[in-house]
Amino acid sequence: MAATGLPGQRFATSTGCMCWKKARSWSRAATGRSDTARAPGSGNWLTCKRCESCRTDELLCPLSFQNRKFRFSIMIGKLPQFFKFKTATDLVRIGRDYDGGYLVCKKDIDKTDVLIGLGISDDWSFESDFVSRKDIQIYAYDPSVSQKYFFKQLIKSVVRIDKPKIFLHYLKVTLAYRKFFNEKRKHIEKYVGFGSEDERYCTLKSVLGQISSDNIFLKIDVEGAEYRFLDTLIENQKRIAGMVIELHDCDIHMEKIRKFIDNFNLHLIHIHANNCAPIRLEDSLPLVLELTFSSNAEITGFQALPHLLDMPNNRFMNDIELIVET
Repeated sequence: MAATGLPGQRFATSTGCMCWKKARSWSRAATGRSDTARAPGSGNWLTCKRCESCRTDELLCPLSFQNRKFRFSIMIGKLPQFFKFKTATDLVRIGRDYDGGYLVCKKDIDKTDVLIGLGISDDWSFESDFVSRKDIQIYAYDPSVSQKYFFKQLIKSVVRIDKPKIFLHYLKVTLAYRKFFNEKRKHIEKYVGFGSEDERYCTLKSVLGQISSDNIFLKIDVEGAEYRFLDTLIENQKRIAGMVIELHDCDIHMEKIRKFIDNFNLHLIHIHANNCAPIRLEDSLPLVLELTFSSNAEITGFQALPHLLDMPNNRFMNDIELIVET
């Protein structure tokens, strides 16, 4: 019986391991051998790791390969032609492993005077890693968290003696918050997206208006509010050294995304699909994308995706191989 799973993902069946069959066909086509296979988007020849078993009560093994400690699996996402890009020669990963890390151009870091982070929640690893490479001013915007909030969560977790990991998490986060944020690295408890009589809201225009530097790096992960200020980004593009932006609900905002990419003069140098979000079944479109733009990158050829430095946002699921239409 065939198994079903996430859109864009191909699975084994209870009657035979399709990943092994596919591996053999890839190998014959390229080398005439049947004991090796090329992982998609990779220059490495890998030995196929056969499914341990095929169980219909779990997500079955999708075309999986093992090379040393790295696992290559196929989850296919497709993007329209306007996403076509050329990568930078000096990409580095900034931020923690898995969710929270992004690939950026090293030259952009060197040129940046101010880092603005829109959306931090309980993870400022990107900001922390960035300033470890260049000690600059940081403005991090997010009203959903604060030192008071983390302390309250820590107190609540004390009574959860059955779940000590929750207590340890909030203890670690509370101490890290107090250590990281200071006068030079400011956390501002405001939503960025639109103006309001409510002081918790402000526009990106007002945020940029308070910065004198013309070498700003932007990290944007605001859960859909990014579409409110794409025009502001275009208006201020000459002041932006580099940017990573997470685009949500791409299926219903595709025309806005196209217009933004067409009118934003910074180089699009990298794309990563967030595997925490689904892939639309009808056209294999990932619903959440992470885009990196650069004003200083030395551009090279097209890079197969995911990049070797990429990691799946959800470590327990396969990363998404992206195909850009030609």
